[in-house]
Amino acid sequence: MRIKLTWLLFFVFFSINAQIPYAFTDPLSGSFKIISGVTSHSFLVLAKASRSIEFNKGMRITGENNPFFKPEKTSKSALLEKHRLWLNMTNSGGAFKQLLIGYIEGATNGLDSDFDGISLDANPYLDFYSINSESNLVIQGRVLPFTDKDEVPLGYRTILTGYFTISIDHADGLLENQAVFIEDKFTHTIHDLRLSDYTFNTVSGTFRNRFVLKYTNKIIIIK
Repeated sequence: MRIKLTWLLFFVFFSINAQIPYAFTDPLSGSFKIISGVTSHSFLVLAKASRSIEFNKGMRITGENNPFFKPEKTSKSALLEKHRLWLNMTNSGGAFKQLLIGYIEGATNGLDSDFDGISLDANPYLDFYSINSESNLVIQGRVLPFTDKDEVPLGYRTILTGYFTISIDHADGLLENQAVFIEDKFTHTIHDLRLSDYTFNTVSGTFRNRFVLKYTNKIIIIK
């Protein structure tokens, strides 16, 4: 099974009615394999070219449903410098969407097919994404070196009304202990996500200019 991909697989789970993105951060290989241990109903693949992908019963592995990942050897992607932040948007009714911002070796602040993953907007209730060049990204690679002056616009779409919460799921690298703020342009507030989750009220609709991810609460003046 070999084909040039955008390095993004979506595993579909029954329990949360959502597509969970799995991003490859190794642009050096032109192939992929279905990962043993990922328990899901199905998977989606985003490809760079229009070609056939074969998946047959002989490739299926029964059992091994314990979601524990332990590589046998260090992959090339593990050697890349990377600092990543996962953010969740949820509500009390069970709506859920996660995005990833990663500062990784080889990425730029433009669109990078080797690192960026476009949101499929397949969750009927909620979509949550970062924005770059008018694209809605569930995974966005950013240029190194990391600077706390960087800002990333965030957007969302929902058919629901009421209260939602933005929270840090986890982080690694330099972002593990980095201050993280959400600017809400509607309420004119900057909230420290390290101190607490941010809960806000919304009507249904699409909002691409409400939130900005920041790493400092200082006003940045660009000269």
